[in-house]
Amino acid sequence: MNEQLKYYNSKFALFIKRKIQAIHILFYKNTNKEFVNIIRDNRLYLSSIETFLTEDQYKANDYGIPKKLFEHIDNEINEYPTYSDLLVFISRNMDKVKINYLEIGVSVMKNYLQIVNQLSNSLIVGFDNNEINPNFSNKFTQLKSNYFTSELNENKLIYFIGDLLDEKDTDEFKSINEKFDLIFSDALHTKKGVMAEYRNIIKDSLSDTFVLYFDDLDFPDLMSASLEIFEDLKIQYNNLSFLTFDIHGWVGENEKFHRNGFITNIDFDEIFKKEKIKLRNYKKII
Repeated sequence: MNEQLKYYNSKFALFIKRKIQAIHILFYKNTNKEFVNIIRDNRLYLSSIETFLTEDQYKANDYGIPKKLFEHIDNEINEYPTYSDLLVFISRNMDKVKINYLEIGVSVMKNYLQIVNQLSNSLIVGFDNNEINPNFSNKFTQLKSNYFTSELNENKLIYFIGDLLDEKDTDEFKSINEKFDLIFSDALHTKKGVMAEYRNIIKDSLSDTFVLYFDDLDFPDLMSASLEIFEDLKIQYNNLSFLTFDIHGWVGENEKFHRNGFITNIDFDEIFKKEKIKLRNYKKII
């Protein structure tokens, strides 16, 4: 009886969650045509992938994905925006012909490949401590034991395998000698890890105008770390702002909202207002 009660409680909780999410979708529905098209194109691309990781592949290497999330890895997601959708929108509103994009914490490449599919004539770089997802490794050419390249959608792609806490690895990575316009931080979800990636990679690799985007700011001490980074960057850059909000991650409505945010010296607060971009629990920190 207890197991049956747990089952029905779980079903009821899921029903309530879906209803709340439906209200959020209605209340925060975006009508911006560019953003709507980005979301549509990302959903179409995701539906074209048979699987991002099979059960057997997950058993061999879980890519840092909790089991409860892996169960939803290939599920369809609704039109409520994910951070992948927002990252594409941001890239298209940076007033740059070519985007140098860096993703720290690529995992199974679900976000990374959506960026590749949406951008063109850009540099798209991934840094991760895992081997390339075996379902996509044939797209890359190995130049060194930890360095892979490719060209897709008229983009130059780089995949670097390394440890963010190992300065030898991060120094080797920086020999790429590029400045990045848009950086997505989604690797080590600890304050020590976020501060290490900032010191070892990010701080000296930002373009004159940039967006430094953080996932999972609701993890313990990650908001604290990002605020420390914000204060440090103020020493070097003018007109900085830090925008925070709730958004869906790479499995969409199949998990709770993520607290996300980004530091930038581009006036995205004004861009969001002008373009009528609605984000849940949106705040601007200056």
